[in-house]
Amino acid sequence: MKPILLGAAALLSLAGAAIAQPPNRPGQPPPRPAAPPPAQAAPAPAAAEPAVTPQNQARVTGWVSRCVTGARASTPECVVEQAMTLVATNQTVMAVVIRIAPENRAASMQIQVPHATYLPGGVKVRTDTGTGADLAFQMCDQRGCFTGTPITPELLTALKAAKRLEVTVQDMARAPQLLSMPMDGFTAAYEKVQ
Repeated sequence: MKPILLGAAALLSLAGAAIAQPPNRPGQPPPRPAAPPPAQAAPAPAAAEPAVTPQNQARVTGWVSRCVTGARASTPECVVEQAMTLVATNQTVMAVVIRIAPENRAASMQIQVPHATYLPGGVKVRTDTGTGADLAFQMCDQRGCFTGTPITPELLTALKAAKRLEVTVQDMARAPQLLSMPMDGFTAAYEKVQ
């Protein structure tokens, strides 16, 4: 799995990351900031690269498919899914699950994002080809907040052709936050459950 660098603002606001500070004990002065290190000549960087810190580094599981059944004679329920989690905390930043209904083989998509999301702002889902939908949140539980939509033939075609799936939500300050997920391997995983 290749780590993905995400915008620090998106991760900090959506995933609720915070730097823990030790509490002051009564009768003790507040801690002083550490002295800066002595100045040294730094070598020139080979190329300008963004700093990769645990707060803004995420990993993607890759698209996987699985089918389960409740009884031997029943039709299996199948899903294709991928999740993006923070490396430092293993917290889910975004998860996408495509469910294939056993009764009619209709496909639907569910998207999970963290709690610190402005719910009335909804979710904008787009492929890099421009196809997508604007969705309302349906529910939240201890894992995060969820939205979903049936997958039309047009959306399925766009998902198979896409290189990225882009999900935009608003943080609690109503600022848009873009989460982007690779689509590599989606078509092969989806074809396994058709």
